[in-house]
Amino acid sequence: MPQASTAPIGCNTRLHVFWPVCSQFCGRTSEGWPMPSPQDCPHAANGNWDAVCMSAVASWAVFLDNTTMLKSVQKYFSTGAGNGRLTNYIIDPEGECQESGRDQAHVQLGLFNLVQAGLTLYHATNDTTVLTMENYRLRAGLEYTARYNLGYAVPYTSNCGPPGLPRPKGRGWCFQTISNASRGEFAPFWEMACAIFGQDQVPYVQQILSRKNYRPELSLIHI
Repeated sequence: MPQASTAPIGCNTRLHVFWPVCSQFCGRTSEGWPMPSPQDCPHAANGNWDAVCMSAVASWAVFLDNTTMLKSVQKYFSTGAGNGRLTNYIIDPEGECQESGRDQAHVQLGLFNLVQAGLTLYHATNDTTVLTMENYRLRAGLEYTARYNLGYAVPYTSNCGPPGLPRPKGRGWCFQTISNASRGEFAPFWEMACAIFGQDQVPYVQQILSRKNYRPELSLIHI
């Protein structure tokens, strides 16, 4: 007996279960973890939360052939209110990230998902804007993080969380110094980053790939 297609179940799950959780990217349409009520952009979480949703929504949009969902990710990259907006996550042209002072595992998680979202958008639209915008800001964030995790010194400016949250993610909370937690532990996404920009454009990323035992890529990081 032929089995019934699971496609309608998959579509409904993404539209009615997953999408409401991520539709605002920096907030939620339902109550609960990780943010207290009200769950909106002024009360935003660290940027990797946004980035995970951006990557997920982009892939769901392709699966569902949903242009509205796809455009929402493109828009959030450039004008989003939360920390997943490209210039809110990679906060300066040197490449410092919003979570560089938190730990290197979460920084890589955020970058990983921004790269995934950008690559999905490129394949879906043939548009490189999110990969090249703000004078290649995404590439700068990758190089900055790769450089620091390889043991090199990087410039750092302290930054604080949004005012709407209690400590440690909001008012009265700042990342005063860059974090060495998880430094030198590499998430399995640097091959993708190098393939997008080319090894000549990301020399520190290429150094990661050239490290003994990095290939094949494994999860060498602990969050």
